[in-house]
Amino acid sequence: MASEEKKLENQLLKVGNKLLKPPSSTNGLLYLLNRVKSLLERVEQSPTKSLQDALSPSLKALIGDALLRHADIEVKVTVASCVIDIVRISAPEIPYDDDQMKEVFRLITSSFENLHDKLSKSYTKRTFILNVVSKFRVSMIMLDLECDDLILEMFQHFLKEIRYHHPMSVFSDMKSIMVHTFEESNDSFPTNLLSPILASVKKNNEEVLPIARRLAESVLESCATILRPYLKQVVNTLGISLDDYSDVLVSICQEKIGSLKQNDEFLTNDHMDKPISLKLLEASKSSNLTIEKEPKKLIDFREGTKDMDKMSNTKAYGAKLVGTRVKVWWPDDKMFYEGVVSYFYAPRNMHKIVYDDGEEEYVILKEEKWKIIKTSDNLDTGEGTYCTCHDALKDL
Repeated sequence: MASEEKKLENQLLKVGNKLLKPPSSTNGLLYLLNRVKSLLERVEQSPTKSLQDALSPSLKALIGDALLRHADIEVKVTVASCVIDIVRISAPEIPYDDDQMKEVFRLITSSFENLHDKLSKSYTKRTFILNVVSKFRVSMIMLDLECDDLILEMFQHFLKEIRYHHPMSVFSDMKSIMVHTFEESNDSFPTNLLSPILASVKKNNEEVLPIARRLAESVLESCATILRPYLKQVVNTLGISLDDYSDVLVSICQEKIGSLKQNDEFLTNDHMDKPISLKLLEASKSSNLTIEKEPKKLIDFREGTKDMDKMSNTKAYGAKLVGTRVKVWWPDDKMFYEGVVSYFYAPRNMHKIVYDDGEEEYVILKEEKWKIIKTSDNLDTGEGTYCTCHDALKDL
């Protein structure tokens, strides 16, 4: 294992130093960037000091003007995919200073343009960037740095680029980013972010695809409680007639969102054998959980974002849960995975789970289906206590 890590360090140093003096040809630069990306994908979070040193040349090169402002679109998207991998590796810390992060966010946001084109050479990289932005809640840092214009542009890209042929994960990641942004912006709510949402749920807007309208409606449904006062304000200020808008918006403004019937439309998906109900595209419902904000921190998530119902009645065990053996439900695999709670990150109410297979993740247990298997000495609860708001077997 040590020899493999040393080999990776040497390779990172070699390509990173080459990237500091990038080749003049576009093809040569793309070859080098793709090599950097393939190496970054092998680096886990919380790298060793020597591995951090090996990453240093690449970190410096990727933020340089020669790469950030390159004219070639494929180069820019590849640079963005490398930088977002740096963000993943560095989480929960951020890898650059504020001004540099703003430039990074500008590049990342531009990479979502043309996401509809599955035939593009950059399509896989664009979806990778989207997934990391979703899982690590990058929009939280964008809010901290007051990048409201870039967030607005990102929302506009999502609603313009979403297509029926996209896999379910693209819809879910877009929704997750938008929902998390609204959930984290209560203190200084950027009402301009509602503009593309409202435009997408306006009746007879022929410029909006049905799937984009459904994405906007799904975001509104998930954030109904948070958005209601702001939507009412916008409706009253602009003199908007609710008759011209989706029933979802009407129900939120009239506080009848709970009475809405589920939409039974179906999407077709090129990666599935049968149509997918729009019900299955619903990402996590927003909870009333209030998380203390700490500026400039990224969320640390295990790969494989889980769709789940939000929790409302889980006990706030906090640090007392450390040392406790638990099992956590993974809907995609339709099974529990066992592990031990090894750490509690108080600022964001997150527990670190070390699974029996060696995988690790930080989770907000109030948002999970989980069960205590064996308690620690510090935890005052009955052995085998269930900590789930509904029967996990319903997901089978």
